Amino acid sequence: MGEDRFAAKPNYVVAHRILMACHAMAGRLEEARQAWAIAREIDPTQRISTVMKRWHLRRSNDLYAEALRIAGMPE
Repeated sequence: MGEDRFAAKPNYVVAHRILMACHAMAGRLEEARQAWAIAREIDPTQRISTVMKRWHLRRSNDLYAEALRIAGMPE
């Protein structure tokens, strides 16, 4: 099902960020960095600070930010 979503909207950067966070927290660093590379191609201006301003799941802020760091997104 997830692959279908990417095929339908391959430039939906939020999906790539969530995928990279999931991979990062699961310890799959290479996959996380690959997802980050795609997300960065879509929007090279992304930073953790700007992403977190738009992230609406406040209970998971620290965990999501940490996952983005692990994957290599700049602050």
